[in-house]
Amino acid sequence: MPPSKLEKYMRVLEALAFRPLKIDAIAYKVKMECTSVKRSLDFLTINGLVEKSRLHGKQEVYVISERGLSVFRTLRTLRQLEELKKTLPAAAEQISEEKAVLTEQTDKQR
Repeated sequence: MPPSKLEKYMRVLEALAFRPLKIDAIAYKVKMECTSVKRSLDFLTINGLVEKSRLHGKQEVYVISERGLSVFRTLRTLRQLEELKKTLPAAAEQISEEKAVLTEQTDKQR
């Protein structure tokens, strides 16, 4: 299944979270076509999450804004919580099984 727009935006923000990058460098990091990256950057720029800047007066680079960094951190935390949520039922089931085994072993020893 292809990534959603939100996932694409997240990947672009994640690439920019560490340093300013040119479009082609972003495309390489996130494994997307430059045209797709450009559309994502346009959206993120319009919404104040990314800013366009010039490096040494010539090279055009994109920089994550404070707002963008805040959104990125929030979305990353939500994604981590979703992953954790998926593992909790399995962990709870495993704990119940181990508890049952320990209870049986304790009962046999009596």
